[in-house]
Amino acid sequence: FDDDHPAQTYLSYYATRAGRKHQDVTGVWVDLLGRPDLNGWGIYRGEWEADDQGRLIGTSDDRGMELMCWYNFGYKVEIKGTLTFLETPEDQDTNAGILFAYYWKSPHSYHHDFLLNHDRQSVVTMRHLFYDKWDRPAKIEKTNRYHLELWRQHVRLTVNDQVVIDNWVMPRKLVRGNKPFSIGGLYKEQGARVRFDELKARRLWERPDWAAEKPDNNLTAMAIP
Repeated sequence: FDDDHPAQTYLSYYATRAGRKHQDVTGVWVDLLGRPDLNGWGIYRGEWEADDQGRLIGTSDDRGMELMCWYNFGYKVEIKGTLTFLETPEDQDTNAGILFAYYWKSPHSYHHDFLLNHDRQSVVTMRHLFYDKWDRPAKIEKTNRYHLELWRQHVRLTVNDQVVIDNWVMPRKLVRGNKPFSIGGLYKEQGARVRFDELKARRLWERPDWAAEKPDNNLTAMAIP
């Protein structure tokens, strides 16, 4: 086919998916960046683009920003990467991170989000619809390294080499679905920009030692702004 043939998009998508599946089943880290296009991703909120290095840049609209990874690693997975805050309009919290969507029997959707919040100097985790919201103190920089490990409903999160969430258990209702994860942030205005400089994922085949310990559910409740 010629480069502009409509079938090229279709074939490129399945080639990308097949490559990720091969890496996934062989137990190696799947590199989710590096392409100059958004093949393998779906835009759900905001505007997204890949720069000439394949890094993903999100710009918020009045519903925030969200980019869904079409390949599904399930809920036994670790995700690591580097996140840079580029620009945030005044009166907005600078936040971004990993989002998991759990669609329920209603027009609404549950989310469980792990967002690095520069203004609050914390990691915010929240469950939409019921608007439960918790946070943990964390040192958040302009550029941040993160490592999220998820074993079913058990969560461990490291940010800038600091363990911020250690074997916290999400509400069981939220792990009944089987949806892909997303990257993005929650904003009420347009113009916030973040960049994912590195993003890799790997399926967990064995229960990690930290998930076998007693859960730590001492997250601090936050008032909804």
